[in-house]
Amino acid sequence: MDRPSILYNVAFLSGPGVRARAWLNDLPIYTVRPTATNDGTTMLANHLLWPGENTLRIEVQQMGKPETSFFHVDFLREDDPEIPAQRFHSAPWPQLWDSWPEELRVLPFNHVSTFSIPDDHPQPIVASAKPEDVPIDGTPEMHAAVFELHQALAKKDGVGIVDAVALRMEDQKRFYGDISGTKKSAYVPGYAEAFRDPWEVPPFDAKRLVFERCAGGRAVFVTGLDGEHAVHGKNMVNPEQSYETDLLLVRHEGRWRAFR
Repeated sequence: MDRPSILYNVAFLSGPGVRARAWLNDLPIYTVRPTATNDGTTMLANHLLWPGENTLRIEVQQMGKPETSFFHVDFLREDDPEIPAQRFHSAPWPQLWDSWPEELRVLPFNHVSTFSIPDDHPQPIVASAKPEDVPIDGTPEMHAAVFELHQALAKKDGVGIVDAVALRMEDQKRFYGDISGTKKSAYVPGYAEAFRDPWEVPPFDAKRLVFERCAGGRAVFVTGLDGEHAVHGKNMVNPEQSYETDLLLVRHEGRWRAFR
C-alpha cells in the first residue's frame, strides 16, 4: 500500500501572541505557545480519526493584538492526489465568537464541534486500549516510558530516540503504508548530524512531569511543569537547534509506550 484511498489531514494556523490547544476525541493533538509571528503546521490525521462521529475541541488561552490574533483548525480530505484536498470541517477563532455579545468574548475560550467519518475507517490504536485511572504525577511505568526517550536524547542516541517512539511509526504504517514519515531509517541520519555537537539535556526528574488522563483513560498526555516540554534539550553550538516534545502514552502489548 503506497497511500490510503482517502487521505485526511489536519491543518493548524495561529497568529502572534496566541496560546491555544486542540483535542481530537479527547486526545491533545496540537499546542501552540506564543510566538512573534504566525505559526502553523499540517499533519496526517487518518490514524487519529475514529469511524463514525469525531469530536474536536479547541481552547484559546491567550491572545495577542486583537487585529492579528487568530487560531484556526481545518480538516482536509484528499480522495485523489491529482485534485486539491477539500476542507470538510473547521474551527476558526475569533470568527466563532463574532456573533456573541462583546461582554462574553473572554478567555479562556472553549468550543466543541463534531463531524463524521465513514464507518469503515480503521480503528485508531487508542480504541483498543483499556481505560485506566491516571494519577497526576504518573506511575513508575509511565515514568519509565518518558525516561527511555530522555536517556536516548541525553546520550545523543538517534537510534534510541527512534526506538522510543517506534510505536507511532509502526501504527502509522498500518494507515499509510510506506509513505514518508513511517520509516525509522529516515530519521536516524538527521539525528546523527545534529549530535556531532555537544548538547545540553536537563537531568530527568519525574517530579517535574504532569500526567493528563485522556480519552477516558485510554491514553496519557505528559507535559512538563512551568511550560516546559516533557523531554527537551538543545545544541550547545547552535542553540536554535533543539529537541522539544511532550508525549502521548498508550498501553500497548502490556506496557506504556510513547505513541506521539
